[in-house]
Amino acid sequence: MILLIKCKYLFYALLFYSCFSFSQITIKGIVKDKETKQPLAYANIGLKLSKEGAISNEKGEFLIETKSQIKNDTLIISYLGYKSIQLPITSQIEFKEFLMTPANLELDAVVLDNYIYKKKVKLGLDVVHNKLEYNFNNYQKGNEIGRRIEVETPILIEKIDLFIKENTFTSIKVRLNFYELNKYRQPTERIELDQPIIVDINKKGKFTIDVSDYNLKIDHHFLITFEAIDKVGEGQFTLQGEYSFSKTKNQMLKEMVEQGIDIKDEKYISTPFNSGCYIRQHNQDNWVVNEPHTVAIKVHAREAEF
Repeated sequence: MILLIKCKYLFYALLFYSCFSFSQITIKGIVKDKETKQPLAYANIGLKLSKEGAISNEKGEFLIETKSQIKNDTLIISYLGYKSIQLPITSQIEFKEFLMTPANLELDAVVLDNYIYKKKVKLGLDVVHNKLEYNFNNYQKGNEIGRRIEVETPILIEKIDLFIKENTFTSIKVRLNFYELNKYRQPTERIELDQPIIVDINKKGKFTIDVSDYNLKIDHHFLITFEAIDKVGEGQFTLQGEYSFSKTKNQMLKEMVEQGIDIKDEKYISTPFNSGCYIRQHNQDNWVVNEPHTVAIKVHAREAEF
């Protein structure tokens, strides 16, 4: 009889734990500027361990719904030009106001400003191929897709071409991001800009973004991505790809050896040599390498004269 009672309590305990484990957890809030109290539209919000993410809407509001356990997880909120918020959480948040503090950016543009940028160059795209295409899985969570751009001489970026195979939405809103690369040419931190580059796309075919007003000067390899942050209507949005004709593995191995990098390192062995194409579902997700080809992006720039 005692054994039966213990089993009964054990059953209910396991049932309660199971329901708790798989019940939907909600994190809801609004992101604002701490000084002006104005909402921050299209901020990146994510859970560090659970790998769940969202984008705030035009009113700064966001909602994350997850069945993952959030015990001892960290909520991270980031926005260009502001200090990131990292908040330990142990339970769901019904509604909370998150105030972000503007960051005092110290950009390394002083040295690059000493150059004269004259010679026109085109980086990235070689040949667009109609049979290679890329789609966003979610247009309001911050899906990102991009490609590595190799820079040998400092450049001033003027325009960026994106090639759209299909767009049946009324409009798609995307944010243009730039990321640093580590010595293995894998993306790390986002490069801070004076202001975000956000565009509405309402057509298909070649779409050119004029970035000449942003003073984008870069003197090293980088990753350029397009991040889906909002949409109007329903439909399909497909980017064109290209066959990769970048440096061969042997060429890159030779360069790495000359730089004193241990090419037997485990991280280096996994480095993509041909495509340089990266995809992720949101800003707290892990980057996934897409091989062997890449998304079609062309960068128009001017090279520095020494």
